[in-house]
Amino acid sequence: MFRSIALASLATVGLTLSAAAPAQASPPYHHYHVQFRAPLWLERTFDSPARAHHFADLKRSEGFEVHVAHHGYHFHVRYRSFDWRTYRTVHSHAYAHELADMLRSRGYQARVTHF
Repeated sequence: MFRSIALASLATVGLTLSAAAPAQASPPYHHYHVQFRAPLWLERTFDSPARAHHFADLKRSEGFEVHVAHHGYHFHVRYRSFDWRTYRTVHSHAYAHELADMLRSRGYQARVTHF
């Protein structure tokens, strides 16, 4: 009997405390997509044909349109992309714009989409 009274008391206290606890709303969860594209031709020059073709293959695998031109002892790799691609998804608004500025400094068009 003592046991059932103790269990009932604990259950009552537990229910009372859980009902009295304030509801905690989680903070809004925002994330920002940093996107880039290169609709105009960008170009890199290489002295080695192996490095030029490796870079061209890398850009093709990333979805870029690529052209390799041989001029004397060096190679020009030109690449562009009309489609927006996500560079990174971050949770900080300031960091997202910092990444977008970095991409712009490298010759890409960049934008930050907010979710």
